[in-house]
Amino acid sequence: PKPNLTGGLCNLRVRYLAETPLLRRIGERQQAMEKAIKALKNVSTERLQLIGGVAVAALGTYAVYKRYSKYGPHAPIWNKLFGGNPEQYYEFEEYVSDPAVAPVVAAFKNFFYVGREVNAQLCLHWGGKKVLDIVGRAKGAPTSDGYTGDSLHIMYSTTKVFLGVTFAKLVDMGLMEFSDPVYKHWPEFAADDPEKKKVKICDFLQHHSGIPTLGENCKENLGYEKIPLTVCKDLDQLAKDLAKVPLQYEPGTKRMYHFTSQFYLGELCRRIDPKGRTVGQLFKEEIAKPLGVDFFMGEGLPPKGAKADVVEAIYPSKLYCTMIAAQVLWGKVFNKEDQMVKEQYGHLIGNLDQTSQYAKCRELVDWEEEDPTLISTLYHTHDKARAENENMHTIDLTGLNGISNARSMSRVLAMVAGRGQIDGIRLLKAETCEKIIANPVRLYDENLQYTNRWTEGGMHCFIEGSYGWGGLGGLFQVFDMDANISAALTVNGQKHFLEIQHGRRLPGLMGAFRKSIEAAKQKAEKK
Repeated sequence: PKPNLTGGLCNLRVRYLAETPLLRRIGERQQAMEKAIKALKNVSTERLQLIGGVAVAALGTYAVYKRYSKYGPHAPIWNKLFGGNPEQYYEFEEYVSDPAVAPVVAAFKNFFYVGREVNAQLCLHWGGKKVLDIVGRAKGAPTSDGYTGDSLHIMYSTTKVFLGVTFAKLVDMGLMEFSDPVYKHWPEFAADDPEKKKVKICDFLQHHSGIPTLGENCKENLGYEKIPLTVCKDLDQLAKDLAKVPLQYEPGTKRMYHFTSQFYLGELCRRIDPKGRTVGQLFKEEIAKPLGVDFFMGEGLPPKGAKADVVEAIYPSKLYCTMIAAQVLWGKVFNKEDQMVKEQYGHLIGNLDQTSQYAKCRELVDWEEEDPTLISTLYHTHDKARAENENMHTIDLTGLNGISNARSMSRVLAMVAGRGQIDGIRLLKAETCEKIIANPVRLYDENLQYTNRWTEGGMHCFIEGSYGWGGLGGLFQVFDMDANISAALTVNGQKHFLEIQHGRRLPGLMGAFRKSIEAAKQKAEKK
């Protein structure tokens, strides 16, 4: 028979989808795919192209309608279709005390102009003083009403930066060192396995502890595959169970960005601190209150009508998520997984498959809700339900569920960048701050699927001299001790997890940030 290129491609794509285990698990996918294959083989190329063209036009029209009806005409697609100045769709409140931060201001506003933000905050401290505090709002967006610089955001993984500062406080108090073996403070940790005596506190902070999951035989060993909420809230029982988890590889030899570290570090904090405080409690009492910043963790969502409400996350439409996922799957079908695609989508594709190693490292707690599926993960319904789940916020997850705002986050790191003090308030010794960024270890992360560097104090090295970390959706905080500068960005426009979230923001903002650092150094040299 005469080859039909379009039919062949469709056949290949549909068969690929049918043979992908993570998709086959949803219903009787195989039978549906076989029917689709037969149907597509009987469709001529011209008719298929016509159907495709009409479908694309219909979907495009629907996307414009949905975006306009929900958020108002603030998106770039609206601007591209009808022209006009994108600035008219946004409003900003900004405080700028030094012209050197102009590149950062421009980068921040550009995030809105290209449609990446709905509501966002950016704050920057320089030499211990706040030199930039800017808030952006999309006009007409449902979350813009009442959105200010005090509005609170769930910090997600940016909480890990505060986790590092918390352990630095324990170091500063003379209670521990980052290089201490875990069993020194928690003897039961290595009681059943002498090999675990090799694990140091910094190994958990650097994500190469050798215990990225609960273990292959966790059902037999612990009695569960996911930690029940009742156990999460019973910290003594949780500690007993965590001590039973076996070492899965030699510490320091392999990096797997994992969430078990949150629980181990939480227990270590309780044991090392003479008052037995959790990470959230210690940070709030020893760091947040003295600095006068907003911070909540493990005490539930802040009550409505307080100083500021927690901002609702805005998730992308199902159409957008489907288009992004289709783009990635199309690349996988035709083996277009070059290094760039791998770096952008590798670990996130693994997140789709709830049986993958990445999912085992990520899905550790039974939140007493429906387990994540392909559909819930693809369309963010699971993430949204979890973010709004009160259970998540009644547990101190140490490096995952802090709540704060950009001006508070930047002020905390301004203290670290100032080598332990700000506004005459000293919270850490200068030498302790140096330890936070000491001994960065460069390893390939098998979950995130790129090579990165983490210091023994739990800080990721973005570019030489600049440290911090990011969080779900694109939040991040960063500081540079040499330039005595810090910055924090909070956003509520959640991009699709298959689209690299930080890669779209970090290059522009870090480039602008670097320019401000260079300006700061030049200014200091002149003095």
